[in-house]
Amino acid sequence: MVLMVFYALVGLILGSFAGCLAYRLSTGESVTNPARSYCPKCRTLLHWYDNIPVLSYFVLRGKCRSCGEPISARYLFAELAMGCGGLILGGRQISMPGVVLGMTVLFILVVATAWVDTIGRLFNVGWAFVVGLLVVMALA
Repeated sequence: MVLMVFYALVGLILGSFAGCLAYRLSTGESVTNPARSYCPKCRTLLHWYDNIPVLSYFVLRGKCRSCGEPISARYLFAELAMGCGGLILGGRQISMPGVVLGMTVLFILVVATAWVDTIGRLFNVGWAFVVGLLVVMALA
């Protein structure tokens, strides 16, 4: 049980990273500069308490604390998808670090690709691929 919660929390954090990574890659921005998350509308750097996966989205009602503009629900969905992936990994109690690392990297790439696909239709992958991967992981 503790392992499942741990994997779910790690998944949420990595989902937040995957969302940020996907947004920055899809807009041609630097992944490392600025190093912290920011509002895509007003470019204000987010405080740590405004960047807690899932919780902050609901506390702020999906809006930026600084400018009040809506924040895309894609961030929330990326966090939830990765959190579910982490929960599934924890439920499987995979004890081989290499397998966990490989599946985590694969899942980050899938979530980031699905995000980019919903923005620019650069790939014909979509969210169906994320759901498919979750099903495969659940059945593994």
